[in-house]
Amino acid sequence: MPGPIDRGKFGTHHGLALSGASLLTAAFLLEGGARLLLPQPERVTIHAVPDLDDRLARENRDPKKLAYRGAVNALFIKTPTGRRLRASTEVTIENHYLSHRTIVLRTNSLGFRGPELGAKTRARVLFLGDSITMAHYLPDEETFVRLVGAASERDGGTPLETINAGVGGVGLENELALLRETGLRAEPDIVVLEFYLERRAALSRRRAPVVAVLHRLEHRRPPRRKHPAAPLRPR
Repeated sequence: MPGPIDRGKFGTHHGLALSGASLLTAAFLLEGGARLLLPQPERVTIHAVPDLDDRLARENRDPKKLAYRGAVNALFIKTPTGRRLRASTEVTIENHYLSHRTIVLRTNSLGFRGPELGAKTRARVLFLGDSITMAHYLPDEETFVRLVGAASERDGGTPLETINAGVGGVGLENELALLRETGLRAEPDIVVLEFYLERRAALSRRRAPVVAVLHRLEHRRPPRRKHPAAPLRPR
């Protein structure tokens, strides 16, 4: 004959089962409510630009050299997938409105700020970002992208070739498109995405750069910096 039922254990198990069922029901109700009440998340679809090679070829056949105040705007072009820097262009800005210095901006044949890419001889780090990465208010050698490369050689670690793919005034969708269009042509070993968190107060606006490493070298990380952008030095 079956033994007596331990009502204490039965009550405990029964209570746990009811609690679990209640939690699951609450979770389903919350998820359903969230789907009904909250806006749908963004979905980003990137399409290849069919005339990308033609555009780069046209810009490289017709390099430009510009020199006037506010000339940085002449460096930007609009494409079907967002804002880009015009390839093979040199712009001289006198008395830059942020740094009050004379700044020379040069782009290579891929439309990246900096020198032409040669044969790959070391690990390459591609930096994506906005005006903080592009740093159109600083000489090229003072941008944090170049400082990372210089630090990698100075500190005796793995030398890095750093590539500045920053474009002022763009967001994540543009940066993803740029990575797929021309960024991967640089054959990067590491891709670094820079963005900033913005907090507004009544009379102030702070920018806090945040560097998110998407891919890392197997045995070494790029040098970490608390404040990537070099300080402005008014003339």
